[in-house]
Amino acid sequence: MHTLITTLLPLLLFLAPGQGQGPGNGQGKGPGHRPPPPEALEACVDMEAGEACAFIGREGDTIEGTCFTPSQDKPLACRPSQPPPPQS
Repeated sequence: MHTLITTLLPLLLFLAPGQGQGPGNGQGKGPGHRPPPPEALEACVDMEAGEACAFIGREGDTIEGTCFTPSQDKPLACRPSQPPPPQS
């Protein structure tokens, strides 16, 4: 019994940190969830929630949206009017 515990305990300790996290980015937000890109944050500097905003996306296209607060402890970010399609 002692051998079983000393064999399994290190394995469980190694695997345990990954448990409890949702799929996706490890923040438990679900698949495909990403934090706002820096461009979306920069687009709302000196603005208020609800104001129109725009930024240049990864593919060079202009993304229009509205400034919003992701959560109370986060800065404003530009939420696209047309969200990107889910990642596969």
